[in-house]
Amino acid sequence: MVVTSPMTETPIQKQILDALNLSPKIGKAIRINTGGRTRRTNLAPTGTPDIFGWFARGRVPTSNSDYALSHNPASYRGQAFWIEVKLPGKNPTPAQAKFIEHANKTGAVAFVARSLEDIQWMI
Repeated sequence: MVVTSPMTETPIQKQILDALNLSPKIGKAIRINTGGRTRRTNLAPTGTPDIFGWFARGRVPTSNSDYALSHNPASYRGQAFWIEVKLPGKNPTPAQAKFIEHANKTGAVAFVARSLEDIQWMI
């Protein structure tokens, strides 16, 4: 009998982080651990997206994607972004959806990515 392990978001997160941090359009992107507190470490609050970063100053993302066209690319210089990584077919939790909505309303760029293709407009 062959036992297969369930697919996780981790490989997608790594691909996205690697691509973002290689792009001259990105200042920095980091993985955020969420979900409360471990023995010695306070983690980000539940609902916080998986990836945080900011766009590099002097560089702007350009794309034909609906998402990029719905925003003013000039406003991205130095702007923060949040990315919630989900497996294809999966949706954010209510807490994650609330965080993403609030981040977008208050000046950040926040969205769900299910593959490397979902962030191509950024890099």
